[in-house]
Amino acid sequence: DSTVQVNQSPSSIIVAQMKSVEINCQQSTSNAYMYWYRQKGTRGLQLVIFSPFMSSPEYGDNIPKRFNITRTDMTKITLKIENVQMSDTGFYLCFFGNLSALCSDIRYFGPGTKVTVLQQNVSLPHVKILEPVPYKSNEFVTLVCLATDFYPDHIELTWEINKKKTTDNAKSDYRAVQSKSKTYSISSRLRVSRNVWCNADNVFTCVAKFYNETDKAIYITDHVSGKGKDSTLIRRPFNVEVHSYFYLQPLILE
Repeated sequence: DSTVQVNQSPSSIIVAQMKSVEINCQQSTSNAYMYWYRQKGTRGLQLVIFSPFMSSPEYGDNIPKRFNITRTDMTKITLKIENVQMSDTGFYLCFFGNLSALCSDIRYFGPGTKVTVLQQNVSLPHVKILEPVPYKSNEFVTLVCLATDFYPDHIELTWEINKKKTTDNAKSDYRAVQSKSKTYSISSRLRVSRNVWCNADNVFTCVAKFYNETDKAIYITDHVSGKGKDSTLIRRPFNVEVHSYFYLQPLILE
């Protein structure tokens, strides 16, 4: 049913160990069964806890009692995690319906909440656009943006051409890769025609939107100008902008 909605907030939580977190979920119907699932890395979904008919919660396998839920009515449910541990890091999903719905084509999941329990200090990403390389027949070139040495991995890379966001022929890695030092790296690629790249008036920007442990979104950018026929690659220094948000996305708990 396309009219059914599941709202879940916040989308991102970064928290120190032994603190508490809350994730809220609301359905547009009043289904009796509401569940919380967790996914760690590439593993399958793990049942955390569920509420049948607003009765006492039932737990998934090996879920500690630090996890609990509050359900004030049939439409709303809040997952609470007390004294968070490193093992609580994961992607949490709200789901409602009966268990048979998991095997059907109709699945009422929330958009998810990414929870990271910090194990080291936050590190801002270093962002750099690499000089483009020819693409097959040389009719196109590919710009590559690298964001490196950041922690945690709450980041999104986007592209702009002449200060306008573009999603055409832009593709980022599915997830960041963690190094032995526990910091992360991620890349994004933008494919443009040779004519667009060879216009020295065009400016290409990679924007890294990074969530740190405060209630601020930090934008770190790198720019490169198009390469004219007789010009060399022109680089501009990266820029850091800080924007404060006062709504639930993301929620940072101290």
